[in-house]
Amino acid sequence: MPCHYGYLRPHTPPLDYEHHSVIIMGAGPTGLLLGLKFAQQRIDVLFLEAEKEIATYRRACLYMPIVLKEFEKVGLLDAVVKAGAINTEGMAFRTPLGKDNRLLGCLLQTQVPKDRDSDLNNMVVHVGQNELAKIIQGMAEKYLHFQVRLSNRFTGCQQDEPGKVRVGVSTPKGEQFMEADYVVGCDSGTSAVWRALCIPFQRFTWNDFRLIATNIRYP
Repeated sequence: MPCHYGYLRPHTPPLDYEHHSVIIMGAGPTGLLLGLKFAQQRIDVLFLEAEKEIATYRRACLYMPIVLKEFEKVGLLDAVVKAGAINTEGMAFRTPLGKDNRLLGCLLQTQVPKDRDSDLNNMVVHVGQNELAKIIQGMAEKYLHFQVRLSNRFTGCQQDEPGKVRVGVSTPKGEQFMEADYVVGCDSGTSAVWRALCIPFQRFTWNDFRLIATNIRYP
């Protein structure tokens, strides 16, 4: 009976559990897109987001043709293009203008990974991660099988039998327990789900390089 707990260890769980087909931890764009696909197939999906709101920071700065193709498959493409800015040339990374405005490197559109069968290969779309999350959530909430609960923090999970996973959650009303056929950890690189399952996340932090994703409005 494998049992995995995060930094909050649940007390003795109840006999009855709120059940969902899929529980996804983390309501960022990756998890939301997955949840949208489930909801479109009439699969019951519940999001548990630890924060009080969907993240408002921009982070990601553009989406490649391969990703745009995935947006097109689920009906998101038009809304994403409308919210963002189309780039048909490529990207350039430079030092700050106040220093020497030196070109560090380029990624031309001709070098961008492409889908062989897509007509979207001639562009990328710039849009903040926060805006993308709003777009996906807005479409997904049209489906009855989709719901998001904020301020719900994962505390642990337990699998007693094949196909049944029990999840402990810290909520504004106290600790609660749920059951799902599948649990998905989409709660970032510091995932509480991954840590609880002792799954390492390989990453590297640059000590001499900073990349800021933000919007600039020219006069």
